[in-house]
Amino acid sequence: MMQVLLAFAAVCAVIPTLMGSNNPVDLVHSVYCVGTTAYVASSHTGLVVFDVSNAAAPVFLGVYKTSFAFGVFAVGQIVYVAAYDDGLLVVDASTPSAPTLLGNYTTTGGANDVFVVGSTAYVADETDGLVILDISTPSAITKLGGYVASGVFDIYATAAMVYVACTAGVLLINANTPSSPVLVGTCSMPAQALGVYVVGNYVFIADGNKGLAVADVSTPSTRTISPMVQTTFAYVVHVDGTAAYVADGSGGLVVVDVTTPMMPVLTNTFAAPNDVYDVFVLGNYLYLSVQPMQIYDVTSR
Repeated sequence: MMQVLLAFAAVCAVIPTLMGSNNPVDLVHSVYCVGTTAYVASSHTGLVVFDVSNAAAPVFLGVYKTSFAFGVFAVGQIVYVAAYDDGLLVVDASTPSAPTLLGNYTTTGGANDVFVVGSTAYVADETDGLVILDISTPSAITKLGGYVASGVFDIYATAAMVYVACTAGVLLINANTPSSPVLVGTCSMPAQALGVYVVGNYVFIADGNKGLAVADVSTPSTRTISPMVQTTFAYVVHVDGTAAYVADGSGGLVVVDVTTPMMPVLTNTFAAPNDVYDVFVLGNYLYLSVQPMQIYDVTSR
């Protein structure tokens, strides 16, 4: 059943209040925002583009239809979609009403997520692990290398390291030589790492039914992991300032104070109408991947 894109305002200490609604999108898995544009990955609809300049009344702009759009990343108006069986799609959304495919690369497993740094795309492939692609020419994407791992769900990359969330935990991989990436450490977790976010030397880990943990990876080979913050089912974490926002499945949105990263403290939870799969923060707004997608004002965080 098609759902409606809703916009909400919220302050961490109060109950969110409905501001407005517009345009349908079904099965929201992830969202990425650039400026006043939100790119939504929907497994039933594909890549959906919204104008969110007015959070109270998001405007549907266009759609690129594909099956099983799970992950999304954007650089300007070029959008990278992890489309599971269809692999990585590179979409030009400069004309939002008619996004066009620039190129694609089919991975051997299922592409769950993508992270782009410069002309390199790092793809989280569920069965093939980390796949490293040269995307400098979208119409002729080439594989540079990879690192085999199983049950890979999420990925985060910096200039120095790639962080891979998988059933074994979070893998810390030096991919400076893409053709031969090197594992330099592993953050083993009690459940399975589904989401990862990195700020400096701290790795924030969404660990399924065990909740949220933070790892200090100042020395990658000898990591230190914080006590767990128990949540219902942590899928994804996004950190903004001193707050970690957790997409917590049936537990809704969970807010954790990470002022002292190695001593995270749960500060609030918000119920959602359905399971929450992703969270993204840009400026004063938080975008929640849920049915229907919600937008929160977090100005007073």
